[in-house]
Amino acid sequence: MIRVGERRIKAQLWDTAGQERFQSLTAAYYRNAVGAMIVYDITNRSSFEHVTGWLAQVHDHAHESLVLVLVGNKCDLAHLPQSRQVSTLEAARFAAKHGLDFLEASALDATNVVDAFKKLIVPVGRLLAPAPNIARLPPGWRRVLSRTRCGALSPAVVTPLL
Repeated sequence: MIRVGERRIKAQLWDTAGQERFQSLTAAYYRNAVGAMIVYDITNRSSFEHVTGWLAQVHDHAHESLVLVLVGNKCDLAHLPQSRQVSTLEAARFAAKHGLDFLEASALDATNVVDAFKKLIVPVGRLLAPAPNIARLPPGWRRVLSRTRCGALSPAVVTPLL
């Protein structure tokens, strides 16, 4: 749970790890999503090249108000000779061109992992605060809002990972 103002935001995450078997389920995954994190491997050029395809799927199946974050994973390997295949500048420019938040992280040593999720969840919380007029929310957002006994909001967040 992450606190955003007076609300606690609980995220439900789906990690598809870029697997082909999830391709046919994208419409169902994205339909009610309020955020998506697209993750590529900074040491694997082709994973970055696949980001464009994932982004197209998000735009085809998700609501336009979806919060999007691009994450370059394995930044712990950036210092090794010949390991980095995607520069930070290239990825940052791509993210800016497509209106995405961007950062590099490492799942191995936890560098920026919490920050990556905050970049996704905090904007969702801000969009929902103060108490949203449900009728004005996009369809996907209306379906995922649910009040728990402690007053937490539970937006479903789909996370395609490459």
